[in-house]
Amino acid sequence: MCVLAVEEAPPSFHARFAAHSKTYRYVVAAGGLVGPFLSRYVWPVEHPLDVTAMAEAAGRLVGRHDFAAFQGTGRGVGSTVRTVFSSAVRTAAATDLMVDVVPGVWPAVAGSATLVVCEITGDGFLRHMVRTIAGTLVEIGRGRRERSSMIGLIERGDKTSCGSDRTGVRAVARVGAVSARSVRRRRPGAASEGLAGRRLVPVT
Repeated sequence: MCVLAVEEAPPSFHARFAAHSKTYRYVVAAGGLVGPFLSRYVWPVEHPLDVTAMAEAAGRLVGRHDFAAFQGTGRGVGSTVRTVFSSAVRTAAATDLMVDVVPGVWPAVAGSATLVVCEITGDGFLRHMVRTIAGTLVEIGRGRRERSSMIGLIERGDKTSCGSDRTGVRAVARVGAVSARSVRRRRPGAASEGLAGRRLVPVT
């Protein structure tokens, strides 16, 4: 863990409930070998990915939707409606991972794989929501489903039609950025997948 900044907060501040946005990034190493110093931070996928198709599908998540289809099992919530402020997919160089995708990682060797970054920012996320979205985007990138299918998944609310939320979970790089510049307490029942800090926190 790397502390990037420290600032005072009012007594009412809560690292989880005061957040007005959260960001998750998943890094996929596609179509090649992964360097040893990067392997623990990425999800290795042996097939090349269509990043353009993935980016188009990711963009369709932006807005306020019912994300019940992407919710994990075992934890009920009062509402499955969430607002996604931004959702994007892009390629990245290994050197970018040091300061951008995976803060604190010393110079990494990417190997021959193409690094694909899936990033989503919203007012909160359901349990396993983001990893299920990442799994679905990879299936789109592999050509297993159409890029236009993302809207249908949201409308139907059928989790069985989504990508797996267990694919590459242990190897994926998940970074949460909690933005809490304006303190706004959320009711506990409305909060979703929480983070243990206010800044960028690598989770291995």
